[in-house]
Amino acid sequence: TFDGVARHEKAIPVYVCTVVLAWVANASFYYLLTSFCEMGVEVAQVSTTIAVAAMNFILYKRIVFHERIG
Repeated sequence: TFDGVARHEKAIPVYVCTVVLAWVANASFYYLLTSFCEMGVEVAQVSTTIAVAAMNFILYKRIVFHERIG
């Protein structure tokens, strides 16, 4: 998608960090919506999925597959 050409030694650790961040964000956002906002399970899941997917796209585009010169 982003046509990354970075070496795997540099890209994989950054990718793993973003995956862990996404997992934590997913669990946290869902918990907050269902516990404190008293949102229904279905609406909370859809909202969480949309938010985390957008976050992942931005992180992957700007951090994981962003080609650094030098």
